[in-house]
Amino acid sequence: MNFSEFQVYFQVGYQHIVAWDGLDHILFIVALCAMYSFSQWKTVFWLATAFTLGHSLTLALAALGWLTFNKQWIEFFIPITILCTALLNLLEANKPQTTPYLRYAMATIFGFIHGFAFSQLLRSMFQQSGQSLVYKLLAFNIGIEVGQILVIGFVLAICFIFVRLLQWQQQRWSFVLSVLTLILAGFILFQKSTELFA
Repeated sequence: MNFSEFQVYFQVGYQHIVAWDGLDHILFIVALCAMYSFSQWKTVFWLATAFTLGHSLTLALAALGWLTFNKQWIEFFIPITILCTALLNLLEANKPQTTPYLRYAMATIFGFIHGFAFSQLLRSMFQQSGQSLVYKLLAFNIGIEVGQILVIGFVLAICFIFVRLLQWQQQRWSFVLSVLTLILAGFILFQKSTELFA
């Protein structure tokens, strides 16, 4: 696998996160780190890593054709993952933060679902060439990871501005961000529901 081919798969993965088509994935990442401040970036990093592990597994298995799925059902479940994460944020808003084992598990499990969506991009590309399959998956995953890091960095930077500079309480910031993601995810879920059950 040459560098130009690596760039192609890296770019596909990266664009799938940062482009408008990746809004549902962006919203999940935003909901995932909405509870945390800039100083808690390590926790956010490990949550994102758990999400990456989850979607990497199903991405590989589905892209190789070892797992089959209904595209419309996956698109229906993705906004549900966002809703669940945002709701958990709201339920835990007034509780002291503990080691987020539940959130690690949730990020991994929900990563499984998002991995199916990622794999849709790769199936046709993999069918054209079976060579360097591992490296193509690696390049695609690195692209996704870089996109996720940029989104997380942006969210934490905005959090820093509101909490440190504008003197918002962390709970207020988390509440506003979680409610916004909840509303947007609800809209996406309604849209996908009408497509699925029409």
